[in-house]
Amino acid sequence: MAITMYDSAMLYFIKTENQRETAYIYNNMGIAYSDMHLHLQAIENYLKAESIYTKLKQTRSISNINNNIGTLYFELGAYEQAYTYYNKALHIAQQNQDKKSLLTLSNNIGAFYYETGYNDSAMSFYEESRKLALELSDDLGLADASINIGNIFLEQNKADSALKYFTVANKIYTLFGRNTGRSSLGIARVFHRFGKINQAYSKLNKAFDEAKQKNDVELQREVLQEMVLLQESKGDILEAYRLLNEFIRLDNEIRSRFDSTAISSLQARYQVKQK
Repeated sequence: MAITMYDSAMLYFIKTENQRETAYIYNNMGIAYSDMHLHLQAIENYLKAESIYTKLKQTRSISNINNNIGTLYFELGAYEQAYTYYNKALHIAQQNQDKKSLLTLSNNIGAFYYETGYNDSAMSFYEESRKLALELSDDLGLADASINIGNIFLEQNKADSALKYFTVANKIYTLFGRNTGRSSLGIARVFHRFGKINQAYSKLNKAFDEAKQKNDVELQREVLQEMVLLQESKGDILEAYRLLNEFIRLDNEIRSRFDSTAISSLQARYQVKQK
């Protein structure tokens, strides 16, 4: 429905040669396709919007679009491409002294380093994001950075520090009526490390219920993975096996979202653009 509406608006603005509105529609179509996990179509529309915004010298919009494209590549696991777009967006945001965008980009680039195994660099960017969130009084930005910092502390076996950051995030999300699934998962992982199995399972159930309500299958998958480990710790192999099968089903569902042909097309497009 949204795509049809945007298509109609697009035809009108192209006819009237209203470049600003045309770029705005292309950008919104990119967002709509992204929400539908249609990465190829999303990037095509984002690039059209970027081309127009470049002519109009709308640097903030160019930065936001490059961040969005970077996020799409990140979701596909194409981390090199994601970093290229994130870095371009970061450079523009730094030139504009756009602290709100720098907050988001610091978190995203931190995620890139985290996924590629460079935890020290990831922590540096996450701390920068946290610093900016405090400076801007952006509570939700602070919560996002806190979860990411907590995850690194947990990997470093600093469970007490991890719990501190997960708890901060959980309180903020609760205060703003936001989904606490990821913060609950973090707290559950800490409880598991402490051997508090019942508390851990309670938090995991809460995280899983919220993930189902939001249809967040990626979070459901992460929670199921932790549930498998928890049941193995309890020695309940049958339940662990049942949960493992559910995890595999969800994992396959997520992988099926990313059509291999579309991914190849995106890779080829990126390589051509780089040349």
